[in-house]
Amino acid sequence: MKKLIDTLAHPTVSGTWLNKKDYNASIEKLVNELKKSPFTHAFAVGLPNMDGYSNRMFFNMCNEYDELIPIAGLDVNQDLDLVMRDLEEIVDEGFVGIKIHPRFSYMNYEKNYLDIIFKYATENELVVFYCTYPHCSAPNYPEVDPFYSLVKVINQNPHTKLILVHGGVTDILKYAELARFNDNILLDLSLTIMKYPNSSVDCDLKFLFNNFDRKITIGTDWPEYKHKDVYERVLHFSKGISQDKLDNIFYKNINNFHNFIIE
Repeated sequence: MKKLIDTLAHPTVSGTWLNKKDYNASIEKLVNELKKSPFTHAFAVGLPNMDGYSNRMFFNMCNEYDELIPIAGLDVNQDLDLVMRDLEEIVDEGFVGIKIHPRFSYMNYEKNYLDIIFKYATENELVVFYCTYPHCSAPNYPEVDPFYSLVKVINQNPHTKLILVHGGVTDILKYAELARFNDNILLDLSLTIMKYPNSSVDCDLKFLFNNFDRKITIGTDWPEYKHKDVYERVLHFSKGISQDKLDNIFYKNINNFHNFIIE
């Protein structure tokens, strides 16, 4: 059984998940599933204003388990003074990263505080987990290009440690090329590795496994997808790939990316 680190899982304080019935998103459930899978650890990524989330409670609950690395959810759709207050609390609690979810936060791509947030993250050694899935229903669909809006902030903050969650989805090669030229950026394949079977995205994923093994990581987007199902897809794309490359993808990239303590 191979060793993997899950770079995106979403346990919740309440154990509920986005008002979806029949989902158990409890922290205990996640840990139990990890123990039955090839995944040894998971980044437990919080979502603000959802399912009972609070920074302190989420950190304390996750911190009871050696298998979890808690990442704070940050609401960017609030006044700057509240954003900064939340960031200070996140650092004080001991989080090693923050999650920015433009879609759930209804973020204005043209008027936001990302430059300030990225600067603060860099100064306080926080890794930014940034959701790259922009798709939603009108009237909230982005009217500006989410990719270049993010690139502008990256250009202003070229040293911010950044994990591109979901890898850019159907624009995965564009985001991969961005990661390729920047040592401070990794591409997380959660959701995308599961959502588009038998599409052209499958060819892109196979290409990345072969040629971008130092830039990609495996996330599950749990509880949306089960660890065993993600592992089956990983095995599909792993055929013919050397063990050295697979070790990079499975755990070495994320281990070497930051001062995470993952044994």
